[in-house]
Amino acid sequence: MSAIDNEMPVNESSLSNSMRTPINLIFNDHFQNAGEPSSLFWTNVRATIEDRSVDPPSPPYALNLNGTGIPIGDDIIESYPIDLSSEQGKGVKFSYLYQPQGSGDPPQSMDSLRIHFKNDAEEWILVKSYGGEPVKPFEQVILDMDSLSGQTHNYFHSQFQVRMSVEGRSTPINPIADWFIDNIYLGEPLPAIATSADTLVFDSTLVNTHFQSTLYISNTGLDNLQILDIISTHPYFSIDTSLFQLAYSNNMPLAVDYFPQDAGVHTTELQIVSNAHNTDTLIVTFLGVAVTSTGLEPLYSSVPKEFQLSQNFPNPFNPSTVIHYELSHADEVRLELYNLLGQKVNRILAYFAG
Repeated sequence: MSAIDNEMPVNESSLSNSMRTPINLIFNDHFQNAGEPSSLFWTNVRATIEDRSVDPPSPPYALNLNGTGIPIGDDIIESYPIDLSSEQGKGVKFSYLYQPQGSGDPPQSMDSLRIHFKNDAEEWILVKSYGGEPVKPFEQVILDMDSLSGQTHNYFHSQFQVRMSVEGRSTPINPIADWFIDNIYLGEPLPAIATSADTLVFDSTLVNTHFQSTLYISNTGLDNLQILDIISTHPYFSIDTSLFQLAYSNNMPLAVDYFPQDAGVHTTELQIVSNAHNTDTLIVTFLGVAVTSTGLEPLYSSVPKEFQLSQNFPNPFNPSTVIHYELSHADEVRLELYNLLGQKVNRILAYFAG
C-alpha cells in the first residue's frame, strides 16, 4: 500500500511492507500424505514428507529435512502468515515433535535443525536449534508464545510465520543429515484428531477371504482426545469399536478387516466421533475390491502387461477418492494432480515401487 497527496506533481509515500491474507488459528499439520508439504500451508525448498522416520506420532509419514539439494543446500519450509494479532495472553502454544536420523543418515554435531519465528519487524528470530545426534524417539517441544514474545520480539501480529530449516553436509545423490518433524500445532491447548488415511483401500481381495489393514488414529493437538463413538455399518468391514482416550501426540492403531462374500466394489464410511476441536465427526472411507479366481482376472491381473491408470472412484467425490494404478515392473512412481488449465495442483505420491 502507498498514499498520495493532492499536490501537483503528486507525491507518493513509500510502499508498506508486503502482506498476505493470513491463516487463522488453529494451525495444525501432521503431514498425512507423502510427497511435498501442502501448498495451502507452506512454501517449501526441497523438504519432503516420507515414511523413513522411526515410530512417528502420526503414522506412517513425517516431514523430512536434510541438506540434500542440487545445488547442495539447506531444506527450508516456511508457513504462510498466521494471524496472531488478537491472541496475546490467551495461552497460545507452538508445538512440534522432532527426531534426528530416523532410518536415514545421522546428522553430525554441526548439522543443525533450526526453528525461526518472524516478528512484527519482519525479522526472523532463532528460537530453537539442535545439533545432530543418532536416532532417538520423537521428542515433543512446546513453546509458550506469551513467554517468547516481548518488546524486541513481538510475535502477536497478523503476519506471524514459522520457518524450519537444516544446515548440513550433503551430496547430490544421497540425503545426509536427516531430521524429521511431525505434529506441528499452533493455538490454544486443545485436542485434535487425525487419521493415517482418508481412504483405506482393500484391493483385489478374493471372495470369502480376509484382508486386514491398519488405520491409525492420532491426537495432533495439545489436550486429551476422547473418542466418543466409532460407527461402522457395512457387514463386510469390521473394526474394534471400543472407546478410548489419547494423550496429546499419541496414536492408536485400529485393525480393519475386510471379508467380502460377493465380487464387486464395496464402500462404506467409518465415523469417528470425538471431542476434537477440528471436527466432531471424522469420516474415513473404506473401499474394497472383491474378486473371484475367474471373475475379474482381466481387470485385476497380478502382473499387468503395461502401466495402467484407472478412473478414480468415486467420481465426483467429497472429500476423498481412490486412484487405482498398476505397474508391469518395479519403477519410480509419481502421481500428480493438475487442474483444467494444466497447472500442477499437488503431488500426492512419490516413491519407488517394487
